[in-house]
This record gives sequence, structure tokens and C-alpha cells, in this order.
Amino acid sequence: MEEVLPNAVVPQGTMPLTGVGESVSPVKLAGFSTRTNKSLGGTQTAAINQSLDNQLEEIYTVLAEGQESAKCKALLDGSYPFTFQYKKRKCTGGAIHIAALQTDGELLEELLALKADINVECRYMTFEKEGRAQPIHLAVQGCLENVQLLITAGADVNARVQVDGQDHFCPLHDAVFFRDVDMVQYLLEKGASVNALNLDRMTPLHVAAKMGASEVAELLVRNEADTELRDENHRTALEVAVESGVFPQRRLYLLAKFRIGDIMIVSEHCPSATTEFIRNLLCDYAGAESADQVAHKTNVADELQTEENLTVEHWIALLDNTPDAADYLLEILTVEPDEDSVYYHPLPNQAILNELRADYNTDDTWKCDTETGDRAKAWPAWHDRLAPGARAVRKGRRISHANSNRISAFVKRQGNQRTNQPKVVDSRDLQPVHMRQLRLRGIVCSEVLQALSETKYVEIFKNSAVTATLTYCWDAFVLKWYLLQLLHRFLELVVLSAWTYSKSQDFNNNQVPYWQRRLAWTFMFESAIRDTYIEAFQAYGFCIRLQNPGSYFGNGGNYVDVLVISIFNVVVGRALHTGLFYLDEWAELFALLVFVRWFQMLFALRAFKLGMIGVKGIIPILHSVKKIGGMGIICFFVFAGFWHAFMILDNGMEGPYKILIGTVKLLFMVDGDGIVQVLKLGGRGDALGNGDYITLVSLMVAVIIFCISLLNLFIAVHGRAYSEAHVHAVNLFMQERAAICVHCMVQPQLPMCCVHSKRKAWQSGYLFVAVLAFGCWVLCIVIEDVPAIIPALLLSLAFYLFNGLLLERPWASEEVCRRSYLWWCAPTTKQYGISAEAEQAEMIEDMAERLVRLEKSMEELRQTASALQARPQTRGGRPSGNTRLGGRWR
Repeated sequence: MEEVLPNAVVPQGTMPLTGVGESVSPVKLAGFSTRTNKSLGGTQTAAINQSLDNQLEEIYTVLAEGQESAKCKALLDGSYPFTFQYKKRKCTGGAIHIAALQTDGELLEELLALKADINVECRYMTFEKEGRAQPIHLAVQGCLENVQLLITAGADVNARVQVDGQDHFCPLHDAVFFRDVDMVQYLLEKGASVNALNLDRMTPLHVAAKMGASEVAELLVRNEADTELRDENHRTALEVAVESGVFPQRRLYLLAKFRIGDIMIVSEHCPSATTEFIRNLLCDYAGAESADQVAHKTNVADELQTEENLTVEHWIALLDNTPDAADYLLEILTVEPDEDSVYYHPLPNQAILNELRADYNTDDTWKCDTETGDRAKAWPAWHDRLAPGARAVRKGRRISHANSNRISAFVKRQGNQRTNQPKVVDSRDLQPVHMRQLRLRGIVCSEVLQALSETKYVEIFKNSAVTATLTYCWDAFVLKWYLLQLLHRFLELVVLSAWTYSKSQDFNNNQVPYWQRRLAWTFMFESAIRDTYIEAFQAYGFCIRLQNPGSYFGNGGNYVDVLVISIFNVVVGRALHTGLFYLDEWAELFALLVFVRWFQMLFALRAFKLGMIGVKGIIPILHSVKKIGGMGIICFFVFAGFWHAFMILDNGMEGPYKILIGTVKLLFMVDGDGIVQVLKLGGRGDALGNGDYITLVSLMVAVIIFCISLLNLFIAVHGRAYSEAHVHAVNLFMQERAAICVHCMVQPQLPMCCVHSKRKAWQSGYLFVAVLAFGCWVLCIVIEDVPAIIPALLLSLAFYLFNGLLLERPWASEEVCRRSYLWWCAPTTKQYGISAEAEQAEMIEDMAERLVRLEKSMEELRQTASALQARPQTRGGRPSGNTRLGGRWR
């Protein structure tokens, strides 16, 4: 079908497309042609109109001669030539073509009554190719009555326009192009092929998608239009719609199916409409008015993966493009699990649980094997880990003394353990829980965790599936590894503090004993080596494994880490080179290292809740500092400008260093010494240091611009950033854990035997070697004749093995990990993150602060009202209520 603009629908020189059923008599044609073409204007338009009027008069004149005349026969068989405009192209055809273009069927009906040929073709040129069209193609552009007459007379509803002898579009394509719903409906009722292809392999649905005709598209889909067909550019109707940009976004679901492929198409081209698109697809698939009505249904989650496998790569791409849609998709995929044997073992609704627990395994249903006859083996072991106490024998309340209850309970538990029977639990320890499953395999992977750690949409951490993913990773393997790193940081500070203490004691002659130097150096050597290979593997993991070097090199914190590690290695290497193992031989560098280590210890605590210290303390401070970089740069340049100007005014008398100190004192501390130094720049002023007008003006400008304006703005920006970070503190805390999990998962694991059954043996062997290396380190430290490098290497080996053992994953292999599902069990009365009590206390505190502010505001309003009542009410210097009339007050 030819691509023309909508304003080219009405052929030049023809009557306008009036409503169906309206008719215009031929007598009115002359006057009509002038009115309908005012917008066209010009001599050419008037000539075309006049030519059409003349041809219509000629047709009626020939018809008046009678059917037996030669001219009338030629008129009916199409050999009597006429010229006219169709889609702004000059066409040559017969009388029936001109009649088909009219908005009333009077002329066409008369020609059909005289048995005019309905298959005669008109000819025109399109893109230097010859086109041929039948009367039905001309009539379909606006006059339903003409189409009805032609089809009743036997016209082919699927007749094709010919372009250089090849089949092109059919009447349905044109009806869709002109967005005529009634015409499309009629053609479909008469058997028009809803999936007919033109030369560009575009169906009518493609045309509707390109033209933005949503009502026509809905009609075509209801009549079984195939949304899967692709045009010559391999695009579906949905892809054509999103690329054209004119199809209503709220109705894109008409062209799609409930599957991940179509969701990704919309996400790529219409990010803002993706969430609504998914919701509409869900409602359309489930036949529900609201998407909430189909929550937690496994069949809905499985439908997304019916035709195309839904993978974590899809979800990660969705999180990058449209994070709110990724959040909503997780809600759809979060389901209440199916049961393998509902009759014998339904899902638990009570368990001994305080916080969310998660598990990761290949089971797709809650399994129960009652055929074995062994109750202890009827359920998988992970059931008890996920919902402890759910299948235990429960006992009710007892009136006996609490101590006897505890003793009897302990005896009962011991007996159960010996007899391998289910544990007896007190029903008072149970609380309502809900079980959920994420129907997305392989969610626990470094790629997902990296995407979560970098997303700016922190609201996604409120999603239970995201929370469960991070909880599982943290509890299953990250926590143990991270605690070892935290312990190592603590031991470093102990060693450094002991070094400083020993150096400050007079009884040591302000020297560190040799044995302590050896011990401290070997530990610091191990720390330097450990930090080096951890950072190296982190860079390798991001650049090679995750194929995302920008995430590593775009993080400024990594450059700080590399700098600190370099300083660490310099300190340790210098101490080894001298042979005396003095870590503080370069005192300034050692002081910087110690200073940074204390901050790194504080930074490491961000991974723990720690009440109001961790989540509500460290996290907001860390993230608020990240948002003041702009103000920091502005302050730096302004400070540099004042420092430079002050050095010029000083004229080299005191030197840049003293001027720098004075500038810092003045601008940042508003210190008196700084003020005096600025006033006396270049020896100006009297002996009292009052300065002259130049230094006085410089001082005033510096104080106004920097101290009053910039610093206050800096404080305001930082305060606002801290407030925003405090609001999202829980989400930011979870994001920090995601970053730590990524850092953990890119670290190297110890090589294990490929046979899973032998992993325990390998782990035991590594543990034995690690303990042996640690013991040898202690022994070598005591024996001073052993070179210090040997115990240092032994300690490094021990920590490397301990790290590797703690990095072992709970799953057997990466292939098993990719096939596993995430399960979680959570109390229905609590929200994971901060305990309900802490949340409630925080809410009470916030409400109290708001009440105090409200009382202050009310008091200020009362004082203002009292002051206004006490003042005489005036307007423009005259008593209130007076008006000015004719230049005088009245």
C-alpha cells in the first residue's frame, strides 16, 4: 500500500468524504467542487475541479444517449477514457472509477444497473512503477455505500492493486489506512482476508499499528488478526507501533501477547508505558478487571515463559530500561507455591520464625513423599530450614511452672533427637507465615546482584523477591566471608594500636620490641597481599566475568582502594628492605595508612543494621556525601581563587604555605588569626594589624561570598541530601548489601573435585592445610632465626584458604544454580529490614518532632496575629477601609 499523508485521502477534484448515507445530486457538483477545494487554491486546483465537473456532465450526457449507443457501451466496458486524481496521482480510467470516488452511490448505482464492468482497472504511476486499481479500491477510501454496491454486484472483496504486475494491497489495507472502522467491519463481514500481505509483507494490522488506529487494530484482533506475522523488515505489528510513535501507548497490549518478548519490545521503545502495558496484558490474559485479582497464581507466571524462555538477562535489561516495570514483573512472578501432595502436606501457615528466611533449590513444588513410610524422610531437609517447626508435633499450653516446662521441653527434644522423631514445639512459639516462590530460575547470580547494586530505583528493594534474594545470599555464604574480613580489619587495628602504644612507652626507649616488629610485619604483609589479590580479582571479575569494566573503573572508591593498597605495599616493602621491620620508618605515610584504616573499619560496618547506628546512621551519611560533590567542586574553585588573590596581595612576603593556612583559618573556621593575616597582607595597614581599604574589601568579599553564602549553601545541600538518604535508609542499606554480595561472588573459589560427592573431602583437606599453615606461622614467629618472609607467606596461605572455604556456594554447580528457584517464608505480621518495634519507635519519634514544629508554627502565627491586631490598620498611609476617589481619600 502506498504511503500518503492523511490530508491526501480525498482525491483532488472529487467530492469530500461525507457521512454514510448522505448523497449529493449531480446537479450540485459544480458548486460543490468550488467549496471543497478552497484550501487547495490556485489555478491548477480550479482546473482539476472544472475538468471533473466537465467529465461528470459528459458521463451523464453519454448515458442519456441510451445503452445501445457506441459511446455508452464504451462507457460501460471502461474503454471510454477519463482522467482524474486519486491519492494525488493522475489516473486514467473509466466512468465507473469516477463514480466509485463519489460520496453518494447514485451514479455508481446507475452504472451498475447498466451492467458496467466492475473489474476494469484504472492506471497510474507510483514511484516510477505502473499501478492498476479496481473500482472497489477507489470506493473503499470513504463511501461505504459504493463499496456495498460493488460487492453486491460481485466485486472481489480481496481484489489486489497491481504494481508492475505484482499483487500489492487489498481494500482492507486501504480501509485500515483511512481508519474507517465501519468500512473495516463491513469488509471483514464480507470475507476480507484479515491477514492479507502487501508487497512489503505488511498485514492490515501492521498498517493500523503504523497509522495509530487503535480502534481498527482492536477490531482486527477480535477477528483473529495474527500478531505474530512479520513484515519484510522482520517487525511484528507491535514493533511497528512502538517505532512509529503514534499508536496510543495505553492500547499497545492489543498488538501483543502475555510474554517477555513483547514486554522487552515496549521497554526498549516506550519505557514510560511499560508498567501499564504489563498490567493491561495481565488483565487481558487473566480476564480480570484489576491486575491485583490475579496475584500469586503460578499459571500466570508460567504463561510468561510459554513461548519464550524468561531469563534473568531479560529482567536485568528491564531493570536498566524501566526499573518500575522490572519491579512489577517480580510481583507477577512471585507466587504462592504449588503443592506436590496437597492431601498429605499442605503449605505451612505457621512456623517458628522472626524474620524472613530464604532457600534456593531446584524444587518447583512443595514436595512430600508419603510413600516411603519414613516420616523423617518424607519432606526435603530444606523444608525445616525454611519453615522451622512447621511439621513438628505441637503441644498446647500448660498451667505448670515455667521452669518445669523448660525442663520437660528440653527432655522432649533430646528424646526426639535420639529417636529421630519430629521435634515437639510449643504452639505459643508459632506465628502466622506466608510461603512464596519466585518463578524465575537463576535469580541468584552476580549479574543480578550487580544490577541491583547500581540501580537508582531504590524502591525496588521493597520488593519481597529482591529482599529474599539478598537475604539468601547474605545468610548462605556472604555473611561468613564478610565476618572474616571484618575480623581481619579489627585485628589490623589491634596490631597498629599495639605498635603505637609500644612506641610511646619510655621503658622500651620509644622502640618496638623485635618480636613484636616481626609479628606486626608478618600480619601487615599478609594484609597487604590479601587486599592486593582481593582488589585484583574484583577488577578481573567486573572486567572479564561480568563484562562490565565501566562498573569498576567508573567507581571512584576503587581508585581510593588502589591508592591505599599501594601505600600499604610501600610501607610493608620498605620495612622488609631495611631488615628491621619498622612499619613507621616513613612516619607520614604510616600515619596516613592508620588514619584510612580506621575509616575503612567504620565503612565495613555499613553491612550490619546496628539499630540507629548502622541503617539510620552510617548509611545516610555515606550516601549524602556522594551528593555534595558539585558543591565541593564549587567551594574548591572559590577557595583557590581567594588563596591566589591573597598571595598576589602578599607580594611574596610570607609565602604560599602561610597564606594557605591563613586562608583556611579565615574561610573555613572564621578564625581571628586568619582575619589578621588577611588584613596585613603585604605589610599593609598600621602596627595594630587593621590593614588598609584593599585588604579590608578583600576580607569583606571573602566573608560574604564564602563564609556566609557558599558554606551555608553547602550545609543546606548536605542537609537535604542527608534527609533524602535518611528517608531511603533501609533501601540503601539493602543496596549496600547487594554491592557486598557482588564483591564476594567475583572472588576466586578454591578448586574442587568435579564430583560433588568428594567436595567434603576436598574442603576438609583445605581446612587442614589452613590450620597447619596458621600453626606454622605462630611457630616461625617464636623462632627468630627463621626469615620473617616465611611466616608472612604461611599466614597469607592460611587466610587465603580460609577465604576460599567461606566462599563456597551452597549449590553443587553453576548449572544447578541456573536451574534453581528462590523460596522464602516470612512472618505475616512483620516487615523485613527494621523490626516492627524499631519502625514504630521511629514513627512515634517523627510524629513527636512534627508536633513540636507544628506547635512552634502555631505560636508564631498567634504572635503575628497579636502584633497585627495591636497595629493600626492602614492602607497606603491612610486608615483601613478608605478608598481613593477622584484623587482624594474618602
